[in-house]
Amino acid sequence: HESFEDQFWGTKMALKDGEYSTNLLSKTKKEMEDLLSDPKVLSEAKTHREKISDEGSDLTKVLDVIIRTCQCNEFPTAEAKAVREKTNEIEGKLEKARNEMTLGYTNEKGEFVSGSSVALRTIMRTNTNENVRKSAYESLRSIGKFVC
Repeated sequence: HESFEDQFWGTKMALKDGEYSTNLLSKTKKEMEDLLSDPKVLSEAKTHREKISDEGSDLTKVLDVIIRTCQCNEFPTAEAKAVREKTNEIEGKLEKARNEMTLGYTNEKGEFVSGSSVALRTIMRTNTNENVRKSAYESLRSIGKFVC
């Protein structure tokens, strides 16, 4: 789980220090999902939970969370799991391409200014120049065209 979180953060924030990639993000996501959907983990948690008589203990609370989490990540069939893995693969490719997409707007001087989607939304709401706001809007709009 921690490896996935590290990859998620490093990839989304385009961190330069460390080894981050959409391939590693996809790999660690699959590993996390495999663990959370493993019937053995769910079975072991239920077995341990049944043996505990203290309903209010921290251990019972933790086991209850593990059980609920595993139940939420169960795949009813091998086919469903395969579809999820294929979806993850497609998402990874899309994330990589989207992360490499250049966004920005044209400022009042006619110069291109690189900016994130968050920066572009801020420019749209706060810049007093209509042409600059429109440029930011068009850049944001290009994401939808790119994805479709």
